[in-house]
Amino acid sequence: MASRYELFYLVSAQVAENDLPQITGRVTELITKLGGQIVKDELWGKRKLTYQIGRDNNAYFWLTQYDTVEPINAALTEQLNLQPEIIRVLVTDALPDSETVPMEQARQEAAARQEERTAKIDADKAAAVETAQPVEPEFITESEALTPAVNTTKSAEPSREEKRVDLDELDRKLDELLDDNIKDK
Repeated sequence: MASRYELFYLVSAQVAENDLPQITGRVTELITKLGGQIVKDELWGKRKLTYQIGRDNNAYFWLTQYDTVEPINAALTEQLNLQPEIIRVLVTDALPDSETVPMEQARQEAAARQEERTAKIDADKAAAVETAQPVEPEFITESEALTPAVNTTKSAEPSREEKRVDLDELDRKLDELLDDNIKDK
């Protein structure tokens, strides 16, 4: 019975884009030569690496699924690690077809989850501001009476938008200060 595996590998970004088909062709040829059958071959695109690998900060991410009856993973990994253009290799058991999700669908789902989280955080912040009431203790101890009360309501301090200064007004004030400073000397 054939087992399905996923080969995930990174191709150095120093390789020209028009050379990618040759490299991936060698990978698929190696898999078929070792007794595997390609099921899916998918470029995930050029991305920035989390950390530098050798001299590379970016790489082309590539996913290949293949079926094989014979255990070829060790030989495949060994052969791919000898390729200078391939900077990382990972072979894993593939999930059943019902559990695999195309990359674009996974990105859309992740973006939707992030939007839900952001909306929930914004709603929680708005609710916290709306329900803010001054705290009035039922009884006051002597130490509490000596400490100043903390106002938990919205401060009277102007908001960021209100703090903005007109640049012309700022220039005028600077000119006045500089003129006064020059006259004083």
